[in-house]
This record gives sequence, C-alpha cells and structure tokens, in this order.
Amino acid sequence: MALSGLIVVLVDQLWVFIVFAFIFLAIDSMSKPLQQTIVSGMSSDYHESHILMGLYNTMKSLGLIIGALIAGFLYEWIKIGPFILAIVAISMAALFMSLVYKKTKTEEQPIR
Repeated sequence: MALSGLIVVLVDQLWVFIVFAFIFLAIDSMSKPLQQTIVSGMSSDYHESHILMGLYNTMKSLGLIIGALIAGFLYEWIKIGPFILAIVAISMAALFMSLVYKKTKTEEQPIR
C-alpha cells in the first residue's frame, strides 16, 4: 500500500494516478477482513471477542473521522499532503507490525 501510495504522489499522468490509486484501494479493502480476523482471534472467550470487535469498529470509526479532518487540512495546505500522510502512516504501521511479529515469534518458540 505504501509503495502504490508513493507512486500516486510521484506521477504526473492522470491514468497512472488512477491505476495506482485503484491498486491502493484494492489492497486496503482486501486487508480489512484479515484485520477483523486477527482482532476476533485475540480472545478465546465468545463474549470478549464481541467486545474486541466493538472496540475495533469504534477505533476504526474514530480514525475515519480524525483522518478525514487531518486529510482535509493537509489538502488545503498542500494537495499531495493526504497521500504523503498515508504513505508515512502505512509505513510506520508496517514497521510496527513487523517488530510485533518478531517479538511474538521469539516468545512462541518452545523451551528445550
């Protein structure tokens, strides 16, 4: 997603912008079910998983509101600002998740 967002920022031709914006949105929509599966799988308790999904949807909605507000302010200041913000946020999230993955992978190794 970060790579397609970066290409959207760097190109000057409309058709390239549309193609990579479509790729960005397609990858984003494919990742939503995976995120929901990960969140719901964090709990083995049936009722607790509903609470986690409610918290997930609450944070997602809050992020949509705050993100749109910040993107609007950035767009007023610089037209490619929302895309740059998306690239930075997605890259930071990927880095954070890779660190979390490495940490959980080392904790799951059996003791010998």
